[in-house]
Amino acid sequence: MKKILLTILMSAAFYIAQAQIIVKVLEPANLVGTYAFTYGDIPGGWGSPDLNIPANAVQDTLAFVNDGSVGDSLGCNPLVNDSLISGKIAVVYRGSCEFGEKAFRAMNAGAVAVIIINNIGGAPVGMAPGTYGAQVTIPVVMISQSDGAVLRSEIEAGNVVAFIGSKAGVFADDLGFLKGDVQRARRFSNISMLSQNASEFNSRMGSWVRNYGNQNQTDALLNATVVFGSDTIYNQTSLPFSVNSGDSAYVSLPTFSQASYPVGYYSVKYTVTTLNPDGDNSDNSVNSDFAISESEYSYAATNPVTGKVIRSAHYRPSDVTGEFQNCVAFQDANAGRLKTTGMSFAVTSSNDTVLNDEYIQLRAYKWEDVFTDINDVTYDNLVSVGEIDYNFPGDFQDSLIYLSFPTPILLENDARYLFCFSTPSTIMYLGSNQSIDYNTAQDTIAQPSFPLFVDNSAYLNGFGTDIVPALSVRMESATGINEQSAASRIVPFPNPANDIINISVGNYTGTAQLEVFDITGKMVKSENVTIGKTSVLQLNISDINNGVYVFKLTANGETPKSFNVVISK
Repeated sequence: MKKILLTILMSAAFYIAQAQIIVKVLEPANLVGTYAFTYGDIPGGWGSPDLNIPANAVQDTLAFVNDGSVGDSLGCNPLVNDSLISGKIAVVYRGSCEFGEKAFRAMNAGAVAVIIINNIGGAPVGMAPGTYGAQVTIPVVMISQSDGAVLRSEIEAGNVVAFIGSKAGVFADDLGFLKGDVQRARRFSNISMLSQNASEFNSRMGSWVRNYGNQNQTDALLNATVVFGSDTIYNQTSLPFSVNSGDSAYVSLPTFSQASYPVGYYSVKYTVTTLNPDGDNSDNSVNSDFAISESEYSYAATNPVTGKVIRSAHYRPSDVTGEFQNCVAFQDANAGRLKTTGMSFAVTSSNDTVLNDEYIQLRAYKWEDVFTDINDVTYDNLVSVGEIDYNFPGDFQDSLIYLSFPTPILLENDARYLFCFSTPSTIMYLGSNQSIDYNTAQDTIAQPSFPLFVDNSAYLNGFGTDIVPALSVRMESATGINEQSAASRIVPFPNPANDIINISVGNYTGTAQLEVFDITGKMVKSENVTIGKTSVLQLNISDINNGVYVFKLTANGETPKSFNVVISK
């Protein structure tokens, strides 16, 4: 295997500013390991100590609280086992009352920290402080329901000891990195017509490597692989390098490039290894995947099977008084090969408010400001080249919605563009992705990625390089190759559907016939429909049973188009 070390740069300040926080079980041996978590921090309104500071770490035995109620320990009533909780890490289940109240009761019982176990499946969630959170002065973290189930019996037996806090200096040998430390492709989902060879698409490879341990490291190795399908198409390992305790190093690997790039998902994995066994190997590997797509352009991660953007959270500015506008940037030397036909997005609402009649606008700008990079970027000359107005006809929480521009936008070689989601709504949160972080990639490329506009202020990286707007832009050939008629760009949402299905049909307006067939080929519904200026057809399907159906839309002058819809009530 070829071993190359092109560049090593040292930066102690880079390490210190981003200490790694962990929740790690130290005992019993069969449960030892780090666990996924969220935590209450000062910016979020909690009074808890800054866990980035090593001195604020906590290590102790876990004990369930008991508030006298039947069932899981919720900690919403006065605790009746203060003597058991005092001096330990209190454990309580999510539910019934605010996170802050649970933590406040445990703290007053003498707990040194609090672990809240989620009461629903999936990853642990962010915790609002509520009424009492600002008064809580001990660490508060949440772990998943599944991890809580694994730990439960041993916690009840008093056998679980855990560490919560910055791991800086805790272990002798401990290298690692964060998701923002690694190099990654300029965008996650790249258009195949702009990625035809190594000169049109390639990706820098390398990563910052951090030494969290209390011993200097020598003979460390960084490896990166790229896998497409079942084939490993890139595998490079650095020469051995050293990183002092509390320091970090940037290690560069050869650029990844190919003579051609088939459409599909490319799995990229970085791994760092130490000469001695690593005290915490949970952060020794980071994925930096990307995709080559026929038509979907996005910075957000996409599903390897469907190619659609993944939403892991939803965001809106807290201080917006007018409108907020989140955008994705685009520029390519060969952009003239393409036209933009539409965009996809997803939103949720606050406080269980329905989305019915809420308003958004999708906008496309030609970005005519003249600047070199992110160091002199300006936003004074945004020229509108397309927009879509949309009022939600139903409560489509986190449904991926596709809307077409009334007229496809012909792109120009090397011109800058912004494709934006904009709303004056006070309840709407835009779908975002938190699985990737463009921190190192943006520092290297130094070009804007996904700016955010709040009222009259612009923010270069939106909510952060690790909070990527789940906006995708549909781009198609401008020359007629693979060109689709307006009515052929059919995207049903939500899918699976309940009682209402919306069907985006490009820029077609007018009359059409819609037929619905079950899996045996029997027609179960037929309607003559009219498509309005929003190019979205809404159909009531409350009279159709659960199942998989084939919808066929026949518009005047168009070839019939078929698509599948799952109905699940």
